[in-house]
Amino acid sequence: MYNNLFEKGRIGKLELKNRLVMPAMGVNYSSAEGEATAQEIEYFKARAKGGIGLIITGITNVDGKAGRASGNQLSAAHEGNIRSLRELADAVHTYDTKIFGQIHHAGIQTSSRITGFTPEGPSALASAVVGEKARELSIGDIKMLEKQFVGAAVRLKNAEFDGVEIHAAHGYLISSFLSPHTNKRKDEYGGSLENRMRILLNIIYGIREYCGPYFTISVRLNSTDHVEGGLEFEESLKIAKAIEKAGVDCINLSCGTYESGYTIIEPSSIGQGWKKDYAKRLKETVNIPVIAVNNIKYPSIAEELLEDDVCDFVGLARASLADPEWSNKAKAGKDEYIRTCVGCMNCFGQLMRYDRPVTCTVNPELSKEYLYTDLNKLVAKTGENKKIVVVGAGPSGSEAAIVLAKRGYDVTVFDKNEGPGGAIRLGAMPPFKFYFNDYIIMLGKTMEEHGVDLRFNEEATVEKIKELDPYGVVVAVGGEPATLDIEGLDSKKLVGYEDILSEKLDFADKNILVIGGGETGLETGEFLVDRNNKVTIVEMLDEVGKELEVSTKAMMLKRFEEKQIPIFTKTTIKKVDQDSKKAILLNIESEEEIEVDFDYIVSAIGIKNNPNYNKQFLEAFENTILIGDAHKPRNIVSASREAYDKAFVF
Repeated sequence: MYNNLFEKGRIGKLELKNRLVMPAMGVNYSSAEGEATAQEIEYFKARAKGGIGLIITGITNVDGKAGRASGNQLSAAHEGNIRSLRELADAVHTYDTKIFGQIHHAGIQTSSRITGFTPEGPSALASAVVGEKARELSIGDIKMLEKQFVGAAVRLKNAEFDGVEIHAAHGYLISSFLSPHTNKRKDEYGGSLENRMRILLNIIYGIREYCGPYFTISVRLNSTDHVEGGLEFEESLKIAKAIEKAGVDCINLSCGTYESGYTIIEPSSIGQGWKKDYAKRLKETVNIPVIAVNNIKYPSIAEELLEDDVCDFVGLARASLADPEWSNKAKAGKDEYIRTCVGCMNCFGQLMRYDRPVTCTVNPELSKEYLYTDLNKLVAKTGENKKIVVVGAGPSGSEAAIVLAKRGYDVTVFDKNEGPGGAIRLGAMPPFKFYFNDYIIMLGKTMEEHGVDLRFNEEATVEKIKELDPYGVVVAVGGEPATLDIEGLDSKKLVGYEDILSEKLDFADKNILVIGGGETGLETGEFLVDRNNKVTIVEMLDEVGKELEVSTKAMMLKRFEEKQIPIFTKTTIKKVDQDSKKAILLNIESEEEIEVDFDYIVSAIGIKNNPNYNKQFLEAFENTILIGDAHKPRNIVSASREAYDKAFVF
């Protein structure tokens, strides 16, 4: 079906079983000393088992100190880490997958909070994102760093890695030397392009000298920095020609810095393949293979890139986080069974905002592969065909049903809706949330594949469940919307966001007040504006979208500005006059009152669980558990991971 994707390919002397590459991503699974932990090894092993041709480990640190980008980052800075790195390489090689270590120094894109050291860079500048002024490296410092990169490559070779990738993109150390935006030096490492790329070339020459002619070298390179005064594409092409001549075996093309926002890691509003013109031009310029990251989610788009000669290998970054079996499923023609990355940016937010291990909205197993490997051995098929009833087919209920069915239970799912997904069916309705439809389809297909008895359009009752005589009951019904009490407001003029997104109510040319500036409120507001309504957002807190990842929020607020959607923060509704269709807003800080027109008020202030509904099942069936919003309202990640965990030990 996808002949190009699964054709063998070569990088230098290395043969790969297909054209699919898992590019480097920081995941924060290593030990504090930078060793590959059991958690990290099983994470990479799962992707190798899933059929990927080449894995590039995320940001493998070369100095162990000032260059660290996160608290638990893989490191090749010390001889003592070789043993765990070799275990990692061995695990990946088990499945005929090759592995590169991406050697990395964060430069100005880190902080003393993480490293305990002042950030380092070509010039004494502050990253626009981090905001901490860097220490300008001396010539001696630079020479030492070059040796550290080479030393890390040697250690990775000794750990039986198949190659290394030099990280020269995204505003990290080497990238900051390449870019005139961050390199203001006047010596041999600054000024002209020849001088700015000297550090990169010296590292390449050093690796070739100490690792030999056949050890594979890749370079992660920006096509453009996407910032004013930064590296532009024509210079990048010149760098590409220079590093090819220096002995590099392939180029892994990306773009952007953290200052440029979405260009590195794209939210759902950015289309697949949007960088392909850069890759195609590069491929026409050099004679070595090009790996291209292009926000790929679907096998069909990946195949098109190869058919159109855009690149030689396709990068699957977050797609591999969302589904380690992406490659195997694509090869088998089971596209609908792929856990498609929804572009929610949860993974990136966990790493960048909280310095936490990376998790995924649509893959509850991510970061816990090492736990489930052992659990699978202990609990596999222990269900013994005993009957389990799951009430609710939202994310938590569906994920629980899948795990229980895999364990050998006879699973029946009740849901009042026409299909799986629960509240996510509404979550897929706002602009740029369409990938959630893929998640919904996958849940249904996977449950069917594992023999789950799906009873849609049928609400569970105690009597119906008793007829099945179940061994246990899993209650996974979603919460219900929290309510508002507004002086002077008729209930007919107060509607819930769920009635809007489900299109039970179809408004047009109305004045709508949306109460709640969280993700749901903002998305509901944009949904209404796109249907020719005039919308005002009202939020009690000092900012909207606090739970959103920075770039997602920035792009959403930019659209709000373009669509002229007013937002009032630190504000509540004091009262309304339905006769005049006027609402009085109150700024809770200044106590200023603002009058606005309204036809309807939409409540988007969150959800609460329904203890009375849950109580009937808890009282009727001894072996009953609550999961998801039925237990405690929270985001999809937390709810589905809880469901996964409890289903494994039910």
